[in-house]
Amino acid sequence: MKIIISFLIIIASLTSCHNEELEKLKKENSTIKAELDSLKTIFKKEEEKKNFYGEYINSKKGLYKSFNFKGETSVIITDGIFGIPFATSYVRDGQILRVQTDKSDLMLTIIDSKTLTGDGFAAGTYSKGE
Repeated sequence: MKIIISFLIIIASLTSCHNEELEKLKKENSTIKAELDSLKTIFKKEEEKKNFYGEYINSKKGLYKSFNFKGETSVIITDGIFGIPFATSYVRDGQILRVQTDKSDLMLTIIDSKTLTGDGFAAGTYSKGE
């Protein structure tokens, strides 16, 4: 009888240690999964930035013929009157682009990966050229 009780005590202690180790591994696994999800989000945002670069052409006549986004802050604007390109910079705030010009800033809204819309001086729908 003592042997059976001793055996049951040993089994119970091993099971307890095993459960503690399992809980520790579950917590570590959750932490690693959260870190991987965070990295996936970062990579997705970087990919979206790269997909965003390129030339967007106004479908109507307006003051601006096109915006060609070259990098994280550089854009070349081609005016719609003389077709003269000039370089400037922009700031992206979520789905809003604020393009700096010598007179005032232009606001463009990202509709999707191939379409921008502008209001005011930049009025129009700009489609990404392929």
